[in-house]
Amino acid sequence: MSSADSSGILRCRICFLDIQVSKAALGRALIIMDSIIKAMELQGGQVVSDDDNKTLVHMDGVDIRFGIEEEVDLLEDDIGFRDFPSGRLLLTMHEYHDYSTHRFQKNWRDTKSKKLEDKLNGFLKGLTKLVTHKRACQKEQEELQRQLEEERRVAEELKRQQEEHRQQVETERQNVDSLIADAENSYKSKLVREFVSAVEQQHLSATIVYEPAMDFAAWKKWAYEQADRLDPLVSNPSSILDGEDECGGK
Repeated sequence: MSSADSSGILRCRICFLDIQVSKAALGRALIIMDSIIKAMELQGGQVVSDDDNKTLVHMDGVDIRFGIEEEVDLLEDDIGFRDFPSGRLLLTMHEYHDYSTHRFQKNWRDTKSKKLEDKLNGFLKGLTKLVTHKRACQKEQEELQRQLEEERRVAEELKRQQEEHRQQVETERQNVDSLIADAENSYKSKLVREFVSAVEQQHLSATIVYEPAMDFAAWKKWAYEQADRLDPLVSNPSSILDGEDECGGK
């Protein structure tokens, strides 16, 4: 334990116990703290310290900080006014709650009519009440977080379904376009073959009206190859046009 400050109060913690009193009041404070620790253990709680070495009660998944201090009186002596230990002990729950709104008592202290030792039942009831309230707040927050997570999951699932539907629509559109293109090319292939056959009949009957730009036999072979290239039901023969895109053609 460290030395007392100018008022005679020991501004330190004994082990993990938040006790800030004068040497004269230290025995009382330790007895009170011991009573609180034993009472909390009987109720399934535990008095421990946090990472900042603050004293707290851990119960039902909730932590409540508390401590004992000695009030001081401003008195005058031969060197002027300064603080002196009053002998009055104050038991406080150090929680950031609106005690007035939720009707929680924060402080229990010595009075002329009643010592702090006689008010421990009230402190323990108040502590239990605050634990219940804080736990309810935590559950409410957990439920809110669960709802937010569920909303986020639903939104992500909806987005996934929408993207899946968009891809299905796009695939279906491409398939339909491909089907129509294949059907049109099949029809064009048939027209080309019929046209080549008609030109051949003219050549055979010596009534030539349509004259190809190359030798008829070579043209006939070439024309049927183009019909095959159009026909989706026929293995396509190679063509100089196959490398058109690679050569920068349109």
